[in-house]
Amino acid sequence: MSERLHHLELRIDRLESSRRRWRSGAVTALLALSALVAIGWTRQQADIQDEVRTRKLVVVDEDDVPRVIIAEDPKDAQRRSRSCGIVIADKTGAERFGVGVMEDDTVNMGFDSAVGVGHPMRDRVAIGVSPNGSGYVMLINNDTKIPVRLVAEGDTAKGGGIEFLDYDKPNSKVIIRRIGFNEDKKTEVPHEYSDK
Repeated sequence: MSERLHHLELRIDRLESSRRRWRSGAVTALLALSALVAIGWTRQQADIQDEVRTRKLVVVDEDDVPRVIIAEDPKDAQRRSRSCGIVIADKTGAERFGVGVMEDDTVNMGFDSAVGVGHPMRDRVAIGVSPNGSGYVMLINNDTKIPVRLVAEGDTAKGGGIEFLDYDKPNSKVIIRRIGFNEDKKTEVPHEYSDK
């Protein structure tokens, strides 16, 4: 009987010892988890900024290809007017969409073809507002000609309309036919062709 009692006492001691270790381990794990959560929460709070000031922001994909760029053109930009805006690029890094406000007060949004499709100048759709307040939508073909555009004049008396453009290269001019609510007229404007 005493041997059996001794054996039971040993088992109880081992169980109590195991329980103390388990409780100690659980408390340690709970404290460690609490510390990690607190550190993570503090770090997350520290990473949120009310304002980020930079001259250029570039978002890259998993291959480090620039996909979104928010910036102002450099001072020597090869545009008719310097622009500040957003460019979205395709998987190769080529610009496919852009929106910007230009120094001449034009606001423009453009959609580009893929590299290698049509003329190297890849603009294909332009939507914008001219400095005089006129809105426009231009469709551009793969030869960089504008076969059709929708215009709304800044001066309400002039109205607006749909314009169809025909390019008379031998005579260095463009013939524009405008169809509007109160008008249907043709005009000819001089046009210099760089590839004569």
